Amino acid sequence: MPYSRWMIGGLLGLLAVLVGQDGRAQGRPPFRHEPIFGLGPRTIWQGGWGIEVGFDRDRTVREDRWALEYEVLYGLTVNWATTFVLHQPLEGTPVELSVRSKYRFFRRDVYGGVYHTAVLGGVALAEGGGTPEAVLLGLSGAYEGRRWLLFLTGRQRLGRRPVMRYDVALGLRPVRTGYYQPDLVVMAEVNGQLFWDPFDHCMLGAVGLWLTYRNWAFKPGLQWPLYHSRGREVLRYRWVGSVEVHF
Repeated sequence: MPYSRWMIGGLLGLLAVLVGQDGRAQGRPPFRHEPIFGLGPRTIWQGGWGIEVGFDRDRTVREDRWALEYEVLYGLTVNWATTFVLHQPLEGTPVELSVRSKYRFFRRDVYGGVYHTAVLGGVALAEGGGTPEAVLLGLSGAYEGRRWLLFLTGRQRLGRRPVMRYDVALGLRPVRTGYYQPDLVVMAEVNGQLFWDPFDHCMLGAVGLWLTYRNWAFKPGLQWPLYHSRGREVLRYRWVGSVEVHF
């Protein structure tokens, strides 16, 4: 299938280009986690880069839609990071490009964990990287501990296709490991969308995994509808997977 070749090529390309970066991970901070289907307050160290390549499959009652997604993260400071996101549907709909930024204004380290909060902002660009068509604003807070993780995020898209989104995610690390050992976090999420004209409320459930080793992460996830205020939900399920590396 054409979309299979696109996905395999993109993922293999990421591995081929970045496999040599593993040695640069030594001495770097461990991965900060965030929801698979949402956003969290995590940033990256100053001057650090993060590159992510993934696929997105949306199964609806009418069609099966596939897309590739690319993200490039850069740490301007230890508390301020910017991300460039390119969402590339494999058939039909236009490419979606956005730029978002996070500023972490609060961090409190406690025994076995950390509390932190960040403001979110960004713009969604028209096809081809033209003028901005929407503004993105939000707030995210989290507790990340050695055993449990909790994320609460609210964000608003203003402009074209306005929508308010909220994310609640709970993570569990079944086995506490060190940075030089493979690490697993299991994530359960509730993701909501509120549309105003006309009013509509969609709520989705999700489960996902964070599989990390040093500066590499593999993140699969499955999402499905829980509630739709306007009747039958067209989405049957959404399946995503991505590979991410920090250097």
